[in-house]
Amino acid sequence: MWYDQAARELDAVVKYPAMVFPLLRLVEIPPLHRKSLREAAINYVCRSAEIDTSTYGEVLRGEGVLINMTPGGLLTVKRETWPEYNIVHRAMVDFVTDLGLVKTCKEGQLPFCVHVITPKMARNPEINQRPHSTHKMHTDIWAGQPRDLLHLWIPIRGAFNGVSCEWYEPQEFPFDLIRRFENYSDPLLAPIVANAKKYDVDIDFDMAYVSHGFALHRTVLKSDITDLGRLTLDVRFRLNNGQDTSAHKEYAPIKEWLDTGTSKAYVDDTSVNNFRNMRKEWPKSSMIRPLK
Repeated sequence: MWYDQAARELDAVVKYPAMVFPLLRLVEIPPLHRKSLREAAINYVCRSAEIDTSTYGEVLRGEGVLINMTPGGLLTVKRETWPEYNIVHRAMVDFVTDLGLVKTCKEGQLPFCVHVITPKMARNPEINQRPHSTHKMHTDIWAGQPRDLLHLWIPIRGAFNGVSCEWYEPQEFPFDLIRRFENYSDPLLAPIVANAKKYDVDIDFDMAYVSHGFALHRTVLKSDITDLGRLTLDVRFRLNNGQDTSAHKEYAPIKEWLDTGTSKAYVDDTSVNNFRNMRKEWPKSSMIRPLK
């Protein structure tokens, strides 16, 4: 099959999967890691919403205002929130290191994505029809991510029978389409999207979902009556497979990525007040600093 090499690369990443699809592996999250990831992520969300952790459900219902959230639901790291982000990052480092998930990776996305999607956002046509909306079936490669992409997706909290995620297997993937497109709805991509086979997989809070960059996925609103959104952690890595030698500024060498939250901290000097006036969706003033 066209994806045989990609499947072998996933086999090298995930040694003991709980469920296997050609371009997707499910990995059970040990209880201690599940607890630390959940607590750190909720703490970061609550700092972003300036609320107590006991009321974080307000955010998933769309009732809270997150001071650092982009229109698509990404919580960007700012001057007011970088300490909490580094706690999330440390919990993620502990998890992927313990399971050996990054042994074949050369770079990690820094910062990675803490992602909130509320039912109101999921129903908003202005958000759903944006060129790179997650509601459209896609691979992140089409948004400009590298061709050697590995994606780790972890559900933290929410009603996934309402706002969920689905993965698909393309039946082919011509080389000239493994690149960035201005819009996921580009007519050149229509045949891949139309013929993709959906994986029969449910969302389980005990699982991490590891997919190859060639897998397609999308956000799905499964129920119009749900009043609770979702909180997820989305981490991208670059496989050390020689398929892409280009530089991507969102990524750090894997050692630096693993040091973040421990001997180093990810810091952004942009305040949320300045962020509210910015049109860009990703911080520009980021840096790695040694922890004092």
